Amino acid sequence: HNGLLIEPGDVHGLTSALEYLITDEEVRARMGSHNREIISDKFDMNLLVGRLSGIYDALQVKVS
Repeated sequence: HNGLLIEPGDVHGLTSALEYLITDEEVRARMGSHNREIISDKFDMNLLVGRLSGIYDALQVKVS
């Protein structure tokens, strides 16, 4: 849904994957949309600040 897997060192596989993405606009759009959703969910600023505050609280570090 969000990428293509290619074995390390597989130049032919990489070339094929790149050709596939270059020529299929629908696949690129679908992968891009799916990845934007993932990023916005995982890297939401409020969520990240809350997690960081939780870490500081756990370490009993005061931030002024």
